[in-house]
Amino acid sequence: MSFKDLQLIKPILKAVAESGYDTPTLVQEQTIPLVLARKDVIASAQTGTGKTAAFALPILQLLFDKQDAPKKGKKIRALIVSPTRELAIQIAQNFKTYSKHTNLQTMVIFGGASIEPQIDLLKKGVVNPVNEYILYINMGQIYLNNGNIDSAIHYFDLAKILVNKIGSKDRLMSFMVYSTPAYAGSRDVSEEVQLMKEYTKDLLKDNDLISARDTWNTLYTIAKIQKKPKETLDAYLIYDSIDDVLSSNANKKYINELQTKFETQKKEAKIQLQQKEINKNSSLINILIALLIACIFGTGFVIYLNRLKKNKQQVLQQQQFTTQFLEKSEAERSRIARDLHDVLSQELLVLKNKLI
Repeated sequence: MSFKDLQLIKPILKAVAESGYDTPTLVQEQTIPLVLARKDVIASAQTGTGKTAAFALPILQLLFDKQDAPKKGKKIRALIVSPTRELAIQIAQNFKTYSKHTNLQTMVIFGGASIEPQIDLLKKGVVNPVNEYILYINMGQIYLNNGNIDSAIHYFDLAKILVNKIGSKDRLMSFMVYSTPAYAGSRDVSEEVQLMKEYTKDLLKDNDLISARDTWNTLYTIAKIQKKPKETLDAYLIYDSIDDVLSSNANKKYINELQTKFETQKKEAKIQLQQKEINKNSSLINILIALLIACIFGTGFVIYLNRLKKNKQQVLQQQQFTTQFLEKSEAERSRIARDLHDVLSQELLVLKNKLI
């Protein structure tokens, strides 16, 4: 018996043939017709006998047969549940292999990685290579941080396949930054190291200091893994220099926020002074009216003179305090900003001269 005898459609038969299979195994021979007939099936077979294809091939055919049906939104049409992340990824790869000549799409969902891209994929109903790449990178980093190098390399290998399809230089370089420490202990990564060093030159020209810092942190980690003292020290010094500049930039941002705060306070102080002037004029009018009444009735003249003097003193004190506050604030702001600008300019110039 061949796969053609199982009444599979041509796109699936073509994918099966390209995978190197021509004769179904016993579990495939007995299971595929039952699933195509929409029967419930429970099957048990030894490892390596093709159980995944036994249910994947008929499921894909049933889905393909219904692809021209009226669409009622993007919904999940088939769900495969597996006990481990590794098996889930393996099953998903098999589904993608067998469906590559159809327009059916497959994605894998698992725990231990960021859930947002996975939810986004489900909502869209589309497999986005970039989001799938991010999932594999996240899994690789999780295993790498836990010291499970073999599993980390497995996920980074899957991510590499996708990043080559995406074809973005920035994405490829980010892949190297994340994955190269996993490979550094088992093979020569000098080519990746050289590419990352060249990449940091472009990052510095574009003033992308955060990406440059992360790249040099990776280069430092690689040199440390490979036990190269000079390269380790050089990479660390450059990483530390960029980190210092970023810290200074953070201070600069604080100064800008402080400047904005001072400008707001300055406006508020001017408004207060204007209000005081209005109040003073109102007081003068009230006093003149009171004086007029006092002159008419012959009482209270001394009391209103004292109140006028007191109001004038309060206004002068407020004006003096506000003026001193603004002068001190502006002087302090100018001094800090000037010093910070000098430090930033000098550090960034030295750093670019080192690397470019």
